[in-house]
Amino acid sequence: MSISSETGLSPFTICKPTGLFAKAIYSGRNFVYWSIAVLQLIDGSIWTIEMLMAQRISSKIIFSICAITAFTLATFMAVVWRNLNKFIDIFYHFERNVNINLLCSSLPPYLKMHRLIIKIHAILCFSCFFPLQIYSTFAIQFDSSLIVWKYIVLFVIRTMGLFIFYSFLGFLIQTFLYIQSCFLQVEHEIHTLNASNRELDIVSIRQIRYVYCIAIENTEMLNSFLFFLIGQQFILSFVATHSSLAALIANPNFIATVITFGNIMTFSLVIYHMIYINHLATRIYEQVYSFSFKTDSLKVSKEIQLLLTRIARADVGFTFLDIFVITPTCVTSLATISLTIALATPALVKFVRF
Repeated sequence: MSISSETGLSPFTICKPTGLFAKAIYSGRNFVYWSIAVLQLIDGSIWTIEMLMAQRISSKIIFSICAITAFTLATFMAVVWRNLNKFIDIFYHFERNVNINLLCSSLPPYLKMHRLIIKIHAILCFSCFFPLQIYSTFAIQFDSSLIVWKYIVLFVIRTMGLFIFYSFLGFLIQTFLYIQSCFLQVEHEIHTLNASNRELDIVSIRQIRYVYCIAIENTEMLNSFLFFLIGQQFILSFVATHSSLAALIANPNFIATVITFGNIMTFSLVIYHMIYINHLATRIYEQVYSFSFKTDSLKVSKEIQLLLTRIARADVGFTFLDIFVITPTCVTSLATISLTIALATPALVKFVRF
């Protein structure tokens, strides 16, 4: 399908990811994709050199995470470029297969609020890490032959790399928002049917089941594109948060505080939007179950049971390296592990030089 073939007449169009990174993706211009990819490769190489030069373990960990993130983002841009039409098509799959006559009324304010939160997060994190970029760039010990313009080039590359990363992170979270919108629309269809006085029939229940299946299908399509990226983000954010927290406990200072604050904000925001998809996909169970009290038809009851069985599986959402679905229960277990590590940190810092 051609990118330009969509007219954007569907009310669901507002749910698609927005922002600079989204515009870069939608542009379809090879120059944009390869510029971002090459810049990230250079940025990743710089972080790798700094990692090799670093003395402290915490610095090596942080620089390694930055390098891996940059290389992964470069790889992602190459993958999107190669499968561009297929990737763009994913964001039209739901509205193309579901006849949306009336958009869920709570969706526009919901999207507006969370997009504002994403922007505030990006501004805060960029404001925190930008001064650190200046400090780390000019703190590097270079040969005396290095002239001023090389400092400037290095600073520009790292600043652009930081800007691209937070633009990409906003796009990733808005991708989660898009899937949430699909399930919120499903919930709206259920509310509409519940509020109507007409008798339940097979057609109406089957329509709900169809819309729910399309939302799941859309989630799986995006997961097939992003599962490696999500797994990488999940692991690296977890490690970055704990290593910066350990460094803060071992040697409390302003820089460690800023890095820890930024990492915790990023990790929390990404994880919340990731697991909320699974929550939305399962919280409609009781609403669907209430349908069973409104019909005496055996055929309709069987349709309701089929939908309830699918919802009860609770396996909808993004996965960790395509191994298991990231659910609220999974994150709760992770939080327990995090607390254990945090409590053990004071003892660990005695043996490890952070």
